[in-house]
Amino acid sequence: MINAFGITLFMTPVKLYDSGISGTSMLLEQITPSCLSLSLFLLVLNIPLFLVGLKKQGGLFTFYAIYTVGIYSLFAWLITDIFPIDVSIASPLAGTDLLLCALFGGVISGIGSGITRVSAKGGYSNRDKVMLYFVVNRYQVIRMKDIVHDIDSAAFIIISEVADIFSSNNE
Repeated sequence: MINAFGITLFMTPVKLYDSGISGTSMLLEQITPSCLSLSLFLLVLNIPLFLVGLKKQGGLFTFYAIYTVGIYSLFAWLITDIFPIDVSIASPLAGTDLLLCALFGGVISGIGSGITRVSAKGGYSNRDKVMLYFVVNRYQVIRMKDIVHDIDSAAFIIISEVADIFSSNNE
C-alpha cells in the first residue's frame, strides 16, 4: 500500500522508474495503450515468480506473495484510476521536480518494505530509547541518512548489507 503511494504519486508521473518488476511494470504502462495499466503489469509479470515461489518455497509463501502483490496492485489501481488524483503529467505533491519526486518516491517506497519500532534501553546511559528498524535498497541509503539526520541530528544509524529477509509470523 505504501509502495503504491510512492510509485504512483511521485515516480510514475515524471517517468522515473523503480527497479525490478515494479520498474518494468512502470515502463510498460508508459509505452503501451492506456487499457494496460500498472496494476495489470504488476500482476502479470509476477506470475513466473509466484510459480517459482510455489515450487521452491511452498504454498504459504506463495499465498503471502500473491496477497502482497495483489494489495500493491489494488492500491496502484485505486490511486491512478479511482481516486480523483491527476497523475498524468506531474506529481500532485511535488510537481515536475525530478529531485523531489525521486527523493519522496524512493523514501516512501523504501519505507513500504516495512518499519519496526522497538523499545530499547541505552547501554551506557541506561535511558529508554526508541529504535526504528527498516530495510531500504542500496540506492536509498544516502537519502535515508539525510532524512534521518534532518529529523534527529543525534540519531545513531547502522547500515549493513541484507542478503535475505524472512519472517514466519508475517506481522
